[in-house]
Amino acid sequence: MWQKTTQGLLTWKWGTNNNFLYKCSALDAPVLTKEKVVSLVDAGIGINCAFPLVLRPQRKVKLILSFDYGPFEPFMAIKQTAKYCKENCIPFPEIDESLLKDPDNPSDCYIFRGEGAPTVMHFPLFNRVNCPGNFHVTPTFLKAPDLFLVRL
Repeated sequence: MWQKTTQGLLTWKWGTNNNFLYKCSALDAPVLTKEKVVSLVDAGIGINCAFPLVLRPQRKVKLILSFDYGPFEPFMAIKQTAKYCKENCIPFPEIDESLLKDPDNPSDCYIFRGEGAPTVMHFPLFNRVNCPGNFHVTPTFLKAPDLFLVRL
């Protein structure tokens, strides 16, 4: 398996999702070894959160705890999720815009309910309870961690 993994990493082409376990005899898991290509999706690519994964009907979700850790637009992900769900006929509570009237000084918790939809409790981290007054974002705060790619 190590050789297959190393070979897959060394011959990988950017933008492809080739299954490096394809026809791997050392592993007895047909679901992982029979397909040449495996389609994987990052749950946060479209709306920067994993709501679509939890909202599958088979999961029968009743409550979603939504944590927003960003200092900007504390309702962006929840609004995008509501839009996504509406476009894809997925039950999701209506987001009452009147509750979101002060995005620069949000409350510490918002609760959204809807008929036949899970209850969503949304917690903006940067809010008037945790960070009263004006919150100043420094360049150091915004600096993303460095990512390193290791080539074997």
